Amino acid sequence: MSSLVPARPRPVRPAFRLQLTVASAGDLLVRYPMILRTGILPMRHLLLRLAAACLMAAPLLAPAATPDSGTLSESVPDLSYSADVQALPNASAPASGAYKCDATNPCDEFALTVELPADYIETYPDATITVAAAATVDATDIDLQVSDDKGNVVVVQRDNPPDQPSVTFFPAGGTQHFIVQVVPGTPNPGASVTIHLNPGDAAKSGVLAGGAAGGALLLPLLAGALLRRRR
Repeated sequence: MSSLVPARPRPVRPAFRLQLTVASAGDLLVRYPMILRTGILPMRHLLLRLAAACLMAAPLLAPAATPDSGTLSESVPDLSYSADVQALPNASAPASGAYKCDATNPCDEFALTVELPADYIETYPDATITVAAAATVDATDIDLQVSDDKGNVVVVQRDNPPDQPSVTFFPAGGTQHFIVQVVPGTPNPGASVTIHLNPGDAAKSGVLAGGAAGGALLLPLLAGALLRRRR
């Protein structure tokens, strides 16, 4: 008479319930490497949950450039930075007006300091500063705006994709402070921005704004600078 051997119970896999938050979404793949190796959670489900968490978290965080500031000078005539992800579009401006940048109307902001000799414009009367932005995805609609440190808009450029915005304006002698603002017309996965100080003769026709598609808003601040220069 054979003895009955009880069947070995099947091992129960632990149930993983992923609670994605702002803190956990960014390091999910680090904290849960076994999920990918064991196949407990299919890759497509993991990525969908991760993407959803990041999109939900993005509106809660103010977009921040990387780095968030820089100084342009004769010895450092070129700067570059990366604009942050912007999950919500900015619809604060009419077709030809300036954008508002606040908690409701997102803008990626970069603090630009321009440090030049006091007599720089006398030495280089045709000097210009050019800011150009390029979205990570060509189909993304982004615009570009530069404001002074008091919040007055100096110049704004609107473009429709795949065109990418750029603006050119006059520096003055001494130290100036500006805010470069990348404005999302659609949700923006990120952008790269370059800033260039050009001491050459590109400014003879006045304040320039790249591309004819968008058109630029030129405020009295720069118009006055142009008149002073021509006298």
